[in-house]
Amino acid sequence: MRKGFTLIELFVTILIMAVLAALAFPGYSKTIQKREASQAATYLRAIRLAEKMYYARNGTYACISSCGNASAIKTALGVEVADGHYVFTVAATSTTFSVTATGYTKTIILDQDGNWTGTYSPLPPS
Repeated sequence: MRKGFTLIELFVTILIMAVLAALAFPGYSKTIQKREASQAATYLRAIRLAEKMYYARNGTYACISSCGNASAIKTALGVEVADGHYVFTVAATSTTFSVTATGYTKTIILDQDGNWTGTYSPLPPS
């Protein structure tokens, strides 16, 4: 009697592994997206805090002409946002501002009062 596996046995094993991987991947992908959204919310809180500190010193918010990318935010507020999955923007007037993180076809927005809006669900707690 020969030792080893038949081609059918190998095929069935590979097929079972492929089905298990296909079932596990969506859950893993959602977990990654939640982690990235949590990191984006942390950056939004840091930017909001920096805007509040800037307002306390200057009587107006930074980024009045809009900070449309990470380098503009770092220049205006000193906050480094290094998230590869979200793009951060700040839009401000002299008395209000909103910080937006856009990624994974979702948006998370935080305003000067700490209110969360956007299309990501669930939004972070205030």
